[in-house]
Amino acid sequence: MRDDALQVNLAGRQRLLVERIGTLSNAIAHTGDPRQLAPLRAELAATLVEIEDAHNTLLADFGALSPAVEALYFRPPAEIDTGLRKFTDSARALANASADSLATDNVDFHYIQDKLFTMVALLDQVVAQYQAESEQAVEHSIAMDILLGGITLLALLGTGLFIFRPMERRTLARHARQLEAANKALRDSERKLQLQYDNAPDMLLSIDLETQRVVRCNATTASKLGYTKDELIGMPRSELYAPGCRRRAMAAFSEFHDTGRVDDIELQAQCKDGSIIDVSLSAVHYRDSDGGAGYSDAIWRDISARKRAEREIAKRDRKLTTLYLLGEQMLLSKALAPMMHNLAYCLYETLDAKYALVCSLGPVKNQLSVEAGVGIPRSCIAAEPFTVEQGSLADLALRSGGVVSAVPGEVGCRLYGTEYLDAEQVSHGFACTITGSREALGLIMVFLKRGNAPSDEDKDYLQSLANLLGVAADRILQEQHMGRSQARRSRLG
Repeated sequence: MRDDALQVNLAGRQRLLVERIGTLSNAIAHTGDPRQLAPLRAELAATLVEIEDAHNTLLADFGALSPAVEALYFRPPAEIDTGLRKFTDSARALANASADSLATDNVDFHYIQDKLFTMVALLDQVVAQYQAESEQAVEHSIAMDILLGGITLLALLGTGLFIFRPMERRTLARHARQLEAANKALRDSERKLQLQYDNAPDMLLSIDLETQRVVRCNATTASKLGYTKDELIGMPRSELYAPGCRRRAMAAFSEFHDTGRVDDIELQAQCKDGSIIDVSLSAVHYRDSDGGAGYSDAIWRDISARKRAEREIAKRDRKLTTLYLLGEQMLLSKALAPMMHNLAYCLYETLDAKYALVCSLGPVKNQLSVEAGVGIPRSCIAAEPFTVEQGSLADLALRSGGVVSAVPGEVGCRLYGTEYLDAEQVSHGFACTITGSREALGLIMVFLKRGNAPSDEDKDYLQSLANLLGVAADRILQEQHMGRSQARRSRLG
């Protein structure tokens, strides 16, 4: 049989090389200097050759493997042999990938990062198993040496004592040195792994499944959530999630307990200051050897930027759809009132507004009438015209002839008489004049909920809707004028 210490060293070397592959893969995916890419690729390729040599050497004498080690390498759930080959294949693909495809969203890079800690944990089990078997071998060797020494002592009396005791001491010393070297390599590896764990780009947590509390987390988790690591340790798992998504989180936990893992479940985490971040959850269940609940290792990936982009795209799609549908209606409608109501409602929905109003310009200068509105009291609509106050948002829009915006607290939200909009619930207001072919016909005003501000895209959207309504108003007024003229001619004829 092969030397026990060699097996321990080979297993420990596999573990160190897996960590080095993870570090080099991270460096390749994040390097911004093309000159560093070639040396990193070469080092990764050399490391892959080393780990494959170590792996093949360790498994060369298949019959020498103990049942426990054989189960770790070739039987579920561990299947280290298959997992390690997939891991090295992904690393080789990353080493050979084109520079354009090297990014943090590279499929091979994500596979390496997702499997790194699992692979290291499994190889830890292999090292521990080999150590245990090595220690058993040492104990067995000691027992045999003692037994043989006793027999020899009895047979040779005093002569045997002086012959075999030095041999026994040398054997013990050799095994002790080999074991100490393996333990030192293991301690060094654990220190390196802890550094990589704390500085990983994703949030990493371990949950005790019996108490449902955090038992371990990395520095990235504490930094992202605004806690210290000591504050997070012992915190109930449910308190990490935003109130609005705890039902979805419970559904994910149910799936996790049934299957032993979840992958890429989109949830929301709540920070210490109450703010919310979007995360993608992946987790694996590890049971205790005595059949207890065990613990879970979870990865939270911050996907807030992606979710914001998705919401912006959806908002833009709603705006484009609104422009198309309202434009189609304005080309066919025979009356202005339904168009104004639909316009106010669409502005209210697509811009997440607190108030949306469409006003017509009366015959008296600087007087407006509210023709349609959403979010405002019903008494404001079709009421008596109100005079535009100088310096107000409506006044600025009418004098500008285009889109203007302001903070209502600075310019006021007054509509008419003693009726006011609730300025405490409004952050920004912006307005646009509805202009026909010859003159201004009215005004569109939108007041956004607190915390929002109009973007340039929102202003262009409002201008487009005002232009559509102006064209439609011109058409309807012209058709009405032609109808009246035709009726007059009919009466005269």
